[in-house]
Amino acid sequence: MMSKPYSSYKKINSFERSNLNEKGRKRGRDLWQAQIGHVGRLVNIKYERCLAGVLRGTRSVKMPVVAFVGHSYIRRMGEYVANHPSSKHSPPEVNWRYIGIGGASVDPERHDWRNVFHYIPQISALRPVVILIHIGENDLGRLLPHEILHNIVILVNRLAISCRPARIVVGQMFDFPNNRAWSDASKYINDELFKYWRGEANQPLPTRVQFWRQKVGVFGPEAASHFIDGVHLDDRTMGRYVASNGTITSRCYNAARREQQ
Repeated sequence: MMSKPYSSYKKINSFERSNLNEKGRKRGRDLWQAQIGHVGRLVNIKYERCLAGVLRGTRSVKMPVVAFVGHSYIRRMGEYVANHPSSKHSPPEVNWRYIGIGGASVDPERHDWRNVFHYIPQISALRPVVILIHIGENDLGRLLPHEILHNIVILVNRLAISCRPARIVVGQMFDFPNNRAWSDASKYINDELFKYWRGEANQPLPTRVQFWRQKVGVFGPEAASHFIDGVHLDDRTMGRYVASNGTITSRCYNAARREQQ
């Protein structure tokens, strides 16, 4: 069965999804107006908690920093490393930071804690030597594939400017079971990011940026067995994810040190 062309994907919103008539739309707007104050307060609390996690230890940072930035995979990676001391990254003199925001999005129009663009100033304050980004899966179905690609490139460019001269690694998007309907979109975005990195696109990624395909075995016919809930990696595969991300970030960190010598 042929997949539909990417140009035919529609941005889904709540009104289109439910096909409400005008009366229903008005009722929906009224309900939203009534709830926005309460929801806004919860959103602010959530954002402040995420921000506190990013800022923790910022002023006392003396060791060189390598920052992992993204959604819940990054948060869970930090938890895994904390619970499995033997999996800690090297070299040990580096301050490894895990800035994982549950549900993180590259949609710049979001006004809640999920908008990763909100955290750029705080990431910059860490003065990282290397940044690894893993993001985009939460936007599948909400944004068109080319919009996700465009927003990832914008995010990379902003980090490259704010965190200069940091090296930036863009991790591939994963094709997990709960997002299987968007497999073609994930593959398209990964392939295009690879072209950007190789300079084969009209607007190549900035220098000091590279694309990384994590070697964790989550693609192919047996991929579903690597996920505990259709979304997140099991412990065995998370160990591979940690090792793969550690390999590329250590490589970039060592290259940055050689430049400084």
